[in-house]
Amino acid sequence: MCSFNFTDSANIGKAYKDFVLLAVDEIKDFKAKGVYLRHKVTGLEVYHIVKEDKENLFAYAFRTVDKTSRGVAHIMEHSVLCGSEKYPLKEPFITLASTSLNTFLNALTYPDKTVYPGASVVRSDYFNMMDVYGDAVFFPKLDHATFIQEGHRLEMDENEKLSIQGVVYNEMKGNYSSFQPIAFSDLISAMFPDSYPAFDSGGDPLHIPELTYEDFLAFHQKFYSPDNCLLFLYGDIPTDQQLDFIDERFIGRLIKKYDCREGGAICNIDVDSKLPVIKNEIKELQTLNFVKESCSLKTYAPETGSTGSFVSLNWYAGKADMEKYFLCEALCGNDSSPLARALKDAKLGDDVQFQSFGQFREEFFSAGLWGVKKGCEEKVFKLVEKTLKEIYEKGLSQEDIDSAVMGIDFALREVNRYWGPFSIQLMEKALKGWCNGDSCASQLSPITSFEKVKEALRSDPDYTKKLIKKYFLDPTVQVRFVSEPSEKYFEEREKAEAALIEELGKSVDKAQLKKDLDELHAYQQHVETPAETACIPTTKIGELDRRIDIPETSLEFVTGSDGADVPLFVSQEDTNGIFYIDVLFPFDRLEAQYVQHIPFLADVITNLGWNGKGWDKCTAQSSCVMGDIWGRTLCGTVNNVPQCQSEAEKYKQYNFCGRNWIGLICKALTERAEEALDMLAEIITKMDFDDEKHLETLISELKAEKKNSIVSNGRDYTQKRARAAWSESLAMNEIMWGVSQLNTVAGYKKKDAKKLLKTFSYMYHECLKAGGIIHVTADADSLKKLRPLLNDFARKAEITKLLPGHTYTQEELSPYISQFEECRSEDAQLISVPSQTGYAAAITPASPYLTKEAAAEMIFTTWLSNHTLWDKIRTTGGAYGANCWVDSLERQVVMTTYRDPSPDKSIDVYLQSLKDLCSTPIPKDEVEKTIVSTYGNAIVPASPKDRGARSFESMLYGNPMKFRQIRVDNILEVTEDDVEKACDRLFEASVKQCSKAIFCNKSDKTKKIAGNNIKIPL
Repeated sequence: MCSFNFTDSANIGKAYKDFVLLAVDEIKDFKAKGVYLRHKVTGLEVYHIVKEDKENLFAYAFRTVDKTSRGVAHIMEHSVLCGSEKYPLKEPFITLASTSLNTFLNALTYPDKTVYPGASVVRSDYFNMMDVYGDAVFFPKLDHATFIQEGHRLEMDENEKLSIQGVVYNEMKGNYSSFQPIAFSDLISAMFPDSYPAFDSGGDPLHIPELTYEDFLAFHQKFYSPDNCLLFLYGDIPTDQQLDFIDERFIGRLIKKYDCREGGAICNIDVDSKLPVIKNEIKELQTLNFVKESCSLKTYAPETGSTGSFVSLNWYAGKADMEKYFLCEALCGNDSSPLARALKDAKLGDDVQFQSFGQFREEFFSAGLWGVKKGCEEKVFKLVEKTLKEIYEKGLSQEDIDSAVMGIDFALREVNRYWGPFSIQLMEKALKGWCNGDSCASQLSPITSFEKVKEALRSDPDYTKKLIKKYFLDPTVQVRFVSEPSEKYFEEREKAEAALIEELGKSVDKAQLKKDLDELHAYQQHVETPAETACIPTTKIGELDRRIDIPETSLEFVTGSDGADVPLFVSQEDTNGIFYIDVLFPFDRLEAQYVQHIPFLADVITNLGWNGKGWDKCTAQSSCVMGDIWGRTLCGTVNNVPQCQSEAEKYKQYNFCGRNWIGLICKALTERAEEALDMLAEIITKMDFDDEKHLETLISELKAEKKNSIVSNGRDYTQKRARAAWSESLAMNEIMWGVSQLNTVAGYKKKDAKKLLKTFSYMYHECLKAGGIIHVTADADSLKKLRPLLNDFARKAEITKLLPGHTYTQEELSPYISQFEECRSEDAQLISVPSQTGYAAAITPASPYLTKEAAAEMIFTTWLSNHTLWDKIRTTGGAYGANCWVDSLERQVVMTTYRDPSPDKSIDVYLQSLKDLCSTPIPKDEVEKTIVSTYGNAIVPASPKDRGARSFESMLYGNPMKFRQIRVDNILEVTEDDVEKACDRLFEASVKQCSKAIFCNKSDKTKKIAGNNIKIPL
């Protein structure tokens, strides 16, 4: 047992295995302590947030600052994970990801740093990942094959036609395919000219081919040294155990590799500095340049996803802090906030832009509009200036201030897993200061910092006026920025790419190129043997805890306004004094023609006002009482398997199983429960449907949002389209969220606002007449307060007994699926839009839910995704991703690709792979590894809110969370023979039935893809 107490400040200055303790931070806002150390020989810095949380996280971070758009940091992020000294595989990352119990495993390129995080709830698995990742970042192979595979290379087809390929190259072509990301990127470049943010760390495809292999290697040598490594740790594994591991696995090797001796490459480490030590050459690259005088700048971005120009007025703001966060929320935190309201009411654009860009050491405010018509740019600039002056003169209302305070208080208290563990958010906060030479804890006290803002609000009535003057009226530098959509954007980039290929081709020996490519492809297609992959540490099935954690929801009842029992679903979770409440009403008694309008109705029901008050007044009032309120939908059916049918039968008398729902969900602090519930009841019963003017605004915003989503959500649109004809529930998905919904949205016209409001009013009130249900997620103390209030709430909200539902048939739904006949065709459906990227989807039959056959198919498709499809579609084909999974509820195998240069070929690769694997069984040890990783997916923690929501929703469809245990038990019993049979079964099924959809670039004249063209209206 270690006698060194790392959290005792009395030990500051002392060393443990050459790691000097520099600081101990009280991180009160997150009920944790921070331990800051520096290795006195290598310079490696460590920051451990010590907290009682079994989901531990590590992250190797490096300052990687580059003033080019060659994408070297991004290519390096991919490449270090393609083999290392200790793990000389093609791609240890995917091998590790497909064999570990990780709850998070990724690599992330930021403009100023590259980060390699991994998390697990199993200690042995955590250290396995830390070992593989550490070896990857410090001791990568970085051979030339990896560079040309992940970065860029010339490819030559059978006709000797040249093209540029590469995983990062194709990924970034996808990034350069939509208006909004390019407009944002150009704005940042304009605000920090000739500084690192002005360049694309991900890589501009027109500049990526400029990167040489020699520069690539030099980049790793420069930035991936231990004295530039920031090792972030989080969780309950003791600090000494983590340092012991780092010391044993890496320190000696690092000292040798980087010559950490007197006079060596790394020497004279500043052990005493309490702040991060940054090498001078990196510090110089971190310097930010600013525009010296007010100016106007105009750029161009692809038309795809735009409804007009992006126009914004911008001011420098200094370092990020809670003062600026509050100012943003007060001015534009919701649609009723004064600046947001003024911009919306002016009708100069489709959507408001207001935020503080705080991802760098210095940030800036940006205010304006998206979707601005040509010629209106100056009007937007003048409107922003005029509105800010008026707000300053009048002062912010107390309602706007209270609304902002409530929103921020709520955001700071709520625990979410947005795209990974909550610790990822703490990692980003720590690294923001750490990377730039500030203390690791400088960004880790947001709640404490906001208390100071609230105190300033209480003590100084002019505080908000002073902030507006300080940040918007006093600055002498304004940047007026316009990004205009260009029809010629893709054409010009295609010409530039063609010219680049021609230039590169002039110096190419095609015979030698063919030889080099043959060698690369042979390397890529090599299937690593179990003996080769045995170097990756794995967990054995016998080491797993077969019993998994299952959240529970109980069924209770409250008395409705008609005196009948109303189902109340209760999920007790550790919500930290917050409660979440859903009130849902079935929409399945409406005629099928109304289904297409349900998504927009869900969007608008909290945005049209209630009880005779305007939408802006209502939004402001609700923001002062609730954390948020929004409309929601929930759709599904009870699966036709005995277990689900039996479960649904238990609740048959209550009419809630297998229904389709629309309703409201809100979250609030338990201390304001009575006020929040009264307001929610008022909203439900007094909803207004008469504000034509505001609905016109909402129609414009919806169209802009959908148009902007087409390329970025291409994979989702593609798979929904391919699945639409398979079942009623999948038909409904396509109608409500797929390409068919784009057609519905295109049909919404401002001139028809009055008629549409009448339709919405009818739909809403018919749903209310059908009865309702309530769901609450809250902690134990909150539930004690809430339960006595819910009977009164059900009465005030006029919730009644549920009436029986109606199950829509395919015949009823098919008229509302655009070009439905094509969905049933054997030919591929082609979703053609202007884009530099593509997606593919192929759907084939699978076995029923909760069967052993379904479990075996899950193991097979997981292995197929992580090995064959990764190798053939991602690594060799150049797509950014390919995935295959079993949706046994719908009895389908779903294969999709992401940012794919050849989506039509990818489908053929997938189907051929099914056939080939029938004669090449997956090795037994590979089956076991895949079982372990699949089990790992079942133990990924969820946030309290999500645990409650998932448990509740599963009850509604006869699929309670306890069935997860059956699925896990089935997975753990899968054998090699079961997987072999699954492969045969899925191949035979794919021959009989396969539905395909392809998202491709309609402007690419070189592609001749056969299929049915599906019209995209936006």
